Amino acid sequence: MADFLVARGFAVLVPERLGHGGTGGKYLEDQGGCDEADYSRAGRATADQIIAAMNFLRRQPFIRPDRTLVVGHSAGGWGALALGEVRGVSAIIVFAPGRGGHANDLPQPAPARPQALLASAARIRQAPAGCR
Repeated sequence: MADFLVARGFAVLVPERLGHGGTGGKYLEDQGGCDEADYSRAGRATADQIIAAMNFLRRQPFIRPDRTLVVGHSAGGWGALALGEVRGVSAIIVFAPGRGGHANDLPQPAPARPQALLASAARIRQAPAGCR
């Protein structure tokens, strides 16, 4: 996908959020256990990290800060949806956005508390412009 976008004039940044891979740092996106999963809080935490990466990139002299395309997958897609309307974001594309598909590091057939995930998605969709 990066090659496709670069060939069309996009600069591509693939940031690794804190607590993932070799980044170190505290994992900030935990939704909590199955019984108390807070998907909205987790999405906002991911969105905050996406914004930090965008702010870094927008300071680069070869970037058009007024035109950003955000692409996310899974928890990154969930955080991209939680961005709401951020100035300069032209589009958000997500693949399989969501949270709660793992418990105790084991894949689950459905997210923990799927009704909480659906309610959180409804709140994201109804948030006024600029709110997160």
